[in-house]
Amino acid sequence: MLSDKYNGVRVADSVLVWGKGSPDCVVSVKAEFLKKYPGTVKKYIRAILRADDFIKQDMNRAADLLDTGHHYKVDRDTIAAALPRQPPSVDLRPGLKYMKKGIDDMVKLGYLKQVPEDVLELGILEEVVKEWEAKKAEGGGAGPPQPAGKETPQNAAKGA
Repeated sequence: MLSDKYNGVRVADSVLVWGKGSPDCVVSVKAEFLKKYPGTVKKYIRAILRADDFIKQDMNRAADLLDTGHHYKVDRDTIAAALPRQPPSVDLRPGLKYMKKGIDDMVKLGYLKQVPEDVLELGILEEVVKEWEAKKAEGGGAGPPQPAGKETPQNAAKGA
């Protein structure tokens, strides 16, 4: 990490601030989109679950792939050093109480007027994670993520 390269001092990390199991990023979807295209949302969650498994199983190869295209604006060694320090976690359920705390803090600080309705609705995530865990138990699951297909909300709704 940059602190290693430049003799920096890490003051805190997400575990210290938010607690173990807290997410370092989240995926959000509009309720209307979820209602109209639940299959597309499930496919997206499955894709990030697959990527999550792949990264955890082969961090060296994952660092190589993540460095391709230089989207992160850091070098490959920094990516490789960061992965084990902040491993991905798609299943947000263990960090639910920390997310609630963060939202409550945003209300207290005035960033939000009130807690948004259904902001932490994890029903579809629970459904997909259960399916994913069953698939893994049968020997399926991880592997390098495949390039995205030509699916659009329009053809997903048609069953393409």
